[in-house]
Amino acid sequence: MSSPGPEMLQGVADQCVRLVGEEFGRELDWSLASLGVLDDVCAELVADGPLAGQRLELCARAVR
Repeated sequence: MSSPGPEMLQGVADQCVRLVGEEFGRELDWSLASLGVLDDVCAELVADGPLAGQRLELCARAVR
């Protein structure tokens, strides 16, 4: 399995930023500090159980 290219990773990151803004009302600004915001959102995502659907697919692509 080959590694994803920079364009694909940028696309996944852009989707993640958009999803966090739309679904959670939080801003990811590409700073190191916003990784803490992302960590909090991830904790909220799995608080009610396993991920499914679009959220699961986005997370799976982000960690490949």
